[in-house]
Amino acid sequence: MSSIVAVSAYDYSTVPTGLGDVSVARYAGGTSGAVIETKTGVVTQYTDGGTIVRLPGDTKVFHFRRDSTDYVLVAATKWVGQSPTCKYLIFTGTVPATIPSGYNWGTPVYGPTTWSLGGTSLANLYKIQAATISGTFYLYGIDYDAATAFRLAASGSTYNLDTTNYFTFSKPTTAQEGHGVDLQLDGSNVYMLYISGTNLMLVSSASYLNSTVVKTNLTFGSPVYKGPHGTTTSPASGELWPAENAFSIQPYGTNLLLVAVGGPQHYDINTWNPNSHIQKIALSDLTVTNLLRAATTAEGSSYPNDCYDFRALTFSSDGSQAYLLTGKYGSGYVMSWRLYSTDVATILGAGNVLVSSLVASEAITYITKADNLTGYLWALLYSENTKTTWFSQGNQLAIFNAGGQVGSAMTIGSLTTLSSNAYLNGITIYNPEAAPAGMPLKGYVAPAFASNTAAALIERKRLLDQVAAAKE
Repeated sequence: MSSIVAVSAYDYSTVPTGLGDVSVARYAGGTSGAVIETKTGVVTQYTDGGTIVRLPGDTKVFHFRRDSTDYVLVAATKWVGQSPTCKYLIFTGTVPATIPSGYNWGTPVYGPTTWSLGGTSLANLYKIQAATISGTFYLYGIDYDAATAFRLAASGSTYNLDTTNYFTFSKPTTAQEGHGVDLQLDGSNVYMLYISGTNLMLVSSASYLNSTVVKTNLTFGSPVYKGPHGTTTSPASGELWPAENAFSIQPYGTNLLLVAVGGPQHYDINTWNPNSHIQKIALSDLTVTNLLRAATTAEGSSYPNDCYDFRALTFSSDGSQAYLLTGKYGSGYVMSWRLYSTDVATILGAGNVLVSSLVASEAITYITKADNLTGYLWALLYSENTKTTWFSQGNQLAIFNAGGQVGSAMTIGSLTTLSSNAYLNGITIYNPEAAPAGMPLKGYVAPAFASNTAAALIERKRLLDQVAAAKE
């Protein structure tokens, strides 16, 4: 069996709008240098009111399945002056067994359209999840900049935004900003992850509060919080909150597995976040427990392989395979990273320990490392079909199992029709073969690359200009 991803690329050379495109890649399986088949330019433009519109730079892709058919939601965000506009399009995204020359998704079955709630534009979609509730098919989503979770109800080929039932995060009174970064459903409840703080787009002065997990019912009612919100800014005595700058919550059994960078994005190879953690959060009452941690500053010289931030976690639906990525950036936005394999039971059984301690006991296996790759899209996406993980390595894709790389890496040049200034901007694995339970997974994206605010776009260009200079 094969595994398929769709990726979007971003050519930032025409900031602030940029250029984008969407492509697909397939891995057919194999254990030694198997080729990843790619097809570029699957979507490069769309028609809006009779006018052909080029995809803007900050285009993202999200796969979902409805009635056994593969669909891909394309969120195309474009800036006009200081105002972002996102046009949403849904394509039938079925990929043939052999990708033919000139393959594309053709005309969208829905859109282009915009979404807004309460006068606020939903222009920076960050996660979707599909669910069928009482016979109605819904798409649930969360918007990064609006800090709002919402849903759309399907009726034929139309997706109607529910303007009554949605949830907007009440940012803490001690924070300048709050953002929505992940969303999960368990059949009865919605779980949302938010980050908050001050100057989060700026490397030198970013200040994070603890992250916040919110649990509601399926209509976003009866919210329960764990973490800062509104006037609640400090935990109760003895209470543990989600770690700073969390970016992922993934359900397994009776818990959510949370991954947190632990603080700001650094660009110094000697700097990491000692508060970076993997935590478990009980679905029942949102109790937080630390599982894995980064080294403290005092431990740094003794445990060099723990002086990294947690960057991604993915695992099989039965928990028998799990992959963990740690990493940090040096100057010029060059990533140094470490990849490990284990199982979910080992992670859940860890007691706030260093990864190296479990490597020493052979509970976690070190796979490989690299210190010289650029780009900002770092993600692990487990494939149930091939029992391997996709690894988005900044600006290229590769396939790994516990023994090492088994799929030849495909570089950005094979994944986009854009120029040499292009960067991978989004990735989605075709579910339901994505684990767990068909949920798209992702790695950490620094706020400068996640937000569509004016400050974020300025910071993004500054950082990518540094990368371009480093290449010369």
